[in-house]
Amino acid sequence: MSAQESKPTKAALAAAELGRRLSEVHDSDIDRSSDGRHTHCGSKIWRLRWRDQLAVAVPGDAGDSFVLEAPFALMYVLADLPRFLSKADALDKSTVNVLISRDFPSENSSEVEQAMRSIRDAANIGHSPVELRLWYWGGTDWQRDDQDAPTWPGDCKPAEWSDACTKADAWVETLLIPRLHKEPSDLAVEVVERVGDPSLRIFSSAIKAGHQDKWSLRIDGLEVGVASGNTLKLAVGKPRKTCPGYERRVYLDVFTLKNDSKGVTVKHDGETLKAGELTVDEAALKIKELLARFRKAGSGNWVIRGETRDSPDEGAWEARLLDGRAHLEGRITSLVGADGQVIRGSQFPTLWQHPHRHQQGHKLNSTYLDALLCEGRKPIAVELKALARWELRGYRAAFIQAVLYRHYIKQTPALDRWFAKAGLDRMEVQAVVAFPHPTSGTEAFNDMVKTEFTLLERVGERFGVDVTFVCENQAR
Repeated sequence: MSAQESKPTKAALAAAELGRRLSEVHDSDIDRSSDGRHTHCGSKIWRLRWRDQLAVAVPGDAGDSFVLEAPFALMYVLADLPRFLSKADALDKSTVNVLISRDFPSENSSEVEQAMRSIRDAANIGHSPVELRLWYWGGTDWQRDDQDAPTWPGDCKPAEWSDACTKADAWVETLLIPRLHKEPSDLAVEVVERVGDPSLRIFSSAIKAGHQDKWSLRIDGLEVGVASGNTLKLAVGKPRKTCPGYERRVYLDVFTLKNDSKGVTVKHDGETLKAGELTVDEAALKIKELLARFRKAGSGNWVIRGETRDSPDEGAWEARLLDGRAHLEGRITSLVGADGQVIRGSQFPTLWQHPHRHQQGHKLNSTYLDALLCEGRKPIAVELKALARWELRGYRAAFIQAVLYRHYIKQTPALDRWFAKAGLDRMEVQAVVAFPHPTSGTEAFNDMVKTEFTLLERVGERFGVDVTFVCENQAR
């Protein structure tokens, strides 16, 4: 290799490999044009005509996030069909294709491969159904993946399957149902009342084994303490060897702590205090100071969780949607299990795969729904995105979670007991993608947002997902 030559990058090799695999199909026509925002997909998702149908292709080196996003990028292209793809012979729009330049899935399919099947099936239940086909490289040609999407029926039967089916039973019986009506820690309630700020609320903590009586204290979504029984420990983040992040630095400064601190214990009034422990009144004063530090000039009463950020983040919007201080535009929703004390529509666990027990590295990875609201008996499963600036790809990626959360809820009968206790019909679940109104800009920017929002709505229609804005409630 000469001095001027350089070794090809992994990305270049993967792109060349995908190009060869596509070129072996005589009627594939890759779009290599550059037409500004209408490229739709980005460098890791290619758009093309393939067998007189619309397709996108993903190089083998692309991350899992690009693979999962590809079906939605494909529908976005279909909704705003660029000139390149509509020229020549008529395009068959009844079927669309995602070509993934990876080996065809084995019997032990990965989480991403199983999730792609769930997304594939969702394209058939929208307002404008279309057949979405998945293809992987079979060694000499593209091979279609028509295996079933994962389900969690409660009785898996074959011994080689994992405990994914019974996982929901454990969640429902030992964690979800008890926490739907369980009273929170008296100590947590007392601290919240003494602070007297609507941004400080009690949430159900993450679903984990053995955590039946665990409650999270959060200010606009930022966890500042965990209560369990008669114990309350205040902390933001965890000790780490590197420099702490902005939120933890503010907390350490307010509470006058060193970085290796694991938290501050709060005790009921009248109890004997050890060094460093706080009474309820002392804890309330510190939390009020913390709130004041996180509220920046011009942010109103929003907690701003970033040193350079000047707008609320996703966690803050989620918290306000869950406690009723924000709403979904165009919908009249209610809170799940509302009692004025605990936010019970958060931390709802889901699975995206059903692995074999003998799969290498077998692990059940639970993911948590952003917010669960309701309209009458209909559950509303919300995936919320709040980016610092308008970013089409970031918002489009929200469809991944929305579709997969809904799929798990609909395909897991064991959840019926929890939904019945909450007065909801599991099979009526509606998936919603929501994000805040972007800050108004130039006329050109506003027109772009309007156009892209309309296209996002049309993509959502293909998968039966509603797209809307989340808005702050006006003070009365």
